[in-house]
Amino acid sequence: MDAVVSETMKAEPIPPDSVRSSDRSIQFALIAVLLLGVVLTYLPIFSQQLTTWDDAVYVSTNPYVTSGVTGKGIVWAFTTFDQANYHPLTWLSLMIDAEIFGNRPWGYKLTNLLLHLANTVLVIAIFWRGTGRYWPSLFVGALFAIHPLHVESVAWVSERKDTLSTFFILAAILAYIDFARHRTASKYGTVLGLFVLSLLSKQMYVTLPVLLLLLDYWPLRRMGKTLFQAGTDAGFPPVTPLRAVVEKVPILALSAVASLVIIQLQTKEFSAQHASFSWQERVGNSIVGYVAYIEKTFAPLQLYFFYPYPNDGYDSRTIAVSAAILVTVTVLSLALVRRAPFFFVGWFWYLISLSPVIGIIQVGFQAYADRYTYFPLIGIFLMVVWSIALLPSLYKGQGTVFGAFGVAVILVLGVLSRQQVNTWRDSETLARHALQFDPTNHQANAVLGYAEFSKHRWDEAEQCFALAVASQYAPGTHHLNYGTVLLCQNKLDEASREFEATLKSLPHEPSSKYQLGLFAAADGKYPEAIKLLAEAQKVQPSLLTALALAITHARAGHFDESLDILSKLPHDNQEVRLAHELVQGMKQGNKADELKFNRLFQWPKAVQASRLRGANIEAAVRTGQLTSDQGIKELTTALQLWPYNIDAMLQFAVLLGRSKQDIQAKSQLYRILELDPKHAVVLKLLGRKGPTQNVGP
Repeated sequence: MDAVVSETMKAEPIPPDSVRSSDRSIQFALIAVLLLGVVLTYLPIFSQQLTTWDDAVYVSTNPYVTSGVTGKGIVWAFTTFDQANYHPLTWLSLMIDAEIFGNRPWGYKLTNLLLHLANTVLVIAIFWRGTGRYWPSLFVGALFAIHPLHVESVAWVSERKDTLSTFFILAAILAYIDFARHRTASKYGTVLGLFVLSLLSKQMYVTLPVLLLLLDYWPLRRMGKTLFQAGTDAGFPPVTPLRAVVEKVPILALSAVASLVIIQLQTKEFSAQHASFSWQERVGNSIVGYVAYIEKTFAPLQLYFFYPYPNDGYDSRTIAVSAAILVTVTVLSLALVRRAPFFFVGWFWYLISLSPVIGIIQVGFQAYADRYTYFPLIGIFLMVVWSIALLPSLYKGQGTVFGAFGVAVILVLGVLSRQQVNTWRDSETLARHALQFDPTNHQANAVLGYAEFSKHRWDEAEQCFALAVASQYAPGTHHLNYGTVLLCQNKLDEASREFEATLKSLPHEPSSKYQLGLFAAADGKYPEAIKLLAEAQKVQPSLLTALALAITHARAGHFDESLDILSKLPHDNQEVRLAHELVQGMKQGNKADELKFNRLFQWPKAVQASRLRGANIEAAVRTGQLTSDQGIKELTTALQLWPYNIDAMLQFAVLLGRSKQDIQAKSQLYRILELDPKHAVVLKLLGRKGPTQNVGP
């Protein structure tokens, strides 16, 4: 037996296929069957929604994306560093989706799925072209296509950067195989061009130069009998090790530039997260993470969208065992470098390609993430499949048995992947699935809290965010959202503490500055309020913050400063127009305007709570998210918090009118006209052409 293994591994363990041209149709048909199976596995994505976990900033609330392909959007895509990334092609692809599919979530997910199918074909092509072996290449591609760990990269729209950058990097590797055989400048240019496109989609694959050197060793075997190579001819012109390294220099230069850019961006953006973990914690987590991914590869159970750092960290025993496993496999791969080069290449493919996201530089608060395995697991699949492919040659006549076993594995993984796809139905489903396995998961509680918040389930949202901020690794955004929910519950002192806690970890966070500025203005602390609101407006300009700043200046007697701000705001906004008119009157000493201003714009601390409770209620009732009674209840609460919330009054009137309560509806409209006789929408609803002095039914 040992003699057989030794003899089998002396050279290339698996000889190239000898395939008749008539068999090609069968081979391509099997690839088509695999792709069809992938489509069936991912079929539920076409009825799923976008999530509140990053999909909002990438798509639903991003005006550059939702506007489709525009000149302004293209310029923004190539100049923005939003989300601490530089990935203009990712933004452009989402804009194209918006242009084609509008706001339909299935369109964005369809593109992810199409990219995943293309990536599957490229994985098969790379190893089929590189080794000449169809069946092992097909199974590597099948594992890539159907593994549950890859569901996140496909079902989550925000991971467009993952599927798109992987498409370009796999295409670059396939082009490199062509270059290795023919070695022309144009073919090398194709490799460089595709690599640049990958970097413009996501700077994940900066390790490409090293991966190409691994492929030079096996399966391309370009370095002949040097460097412990088995020395068989694979049909690629040989090169010296030095030549192989030198030809990677242009690719290495691009990698170096991309690495510097992304490290600078992400260490700046996530400095607070990075500082939350000591270097010992980050190294320990990286060691455990490498092994955790392998464990989830072979036992893909209890997968969910966010794996938090354990509050108490990893114990030394866990780290030591994980380190021992990594060292053992590394030593084994080095020992087999001549006899089983695929094992060596697969293992180092995994280690090297995963290194940029393993957590040495901490980005976010996750310990590890399924999406990070999308490309690196190709190395593990390579090790496993090529090792199993040896077995039929060791156990003669058992090829059918091993093939049947492989198909069974793919089917089981398909079932597990389908279950995982279903967890991405919407934000609430996604979060509740994670909480089944980890009830203290701070990110899952936060996502569920936001889902409850959007449905106006205030008590449930408050409970979720209270659990979210309990984690020692809770980011500042959890405190911000918790404070917002408390604000909506009119728990103002508790809300203030959460906004202050937000600014401890996110010193420039604009929403907290805005809300604390409103609190300070309500207490008559105008210099403090103006400072906070101006800082919020500088970080994130918005009409509401600018209006609040103008109102605060006016309340402090700074009429010129107030008018300067108001004059630059759109006067088709009724509140801006009214504020501008009243401040002008106050500057001229008009006491009536001063009285009306004090009534409408002496905002209480709960003004933002009123805005939030009353925001978009009529639309929520119209679309069935809330019943009419629920809508009226929310608007009643909003007006109790701030009786002069004109937007809430208008929505209230519309809902009353829709409920055939015409007298009450008109009463609300006339009440608005008492406050703002020029309110265009109200005048239109009442059939009036202009303001009237005799307000009344």
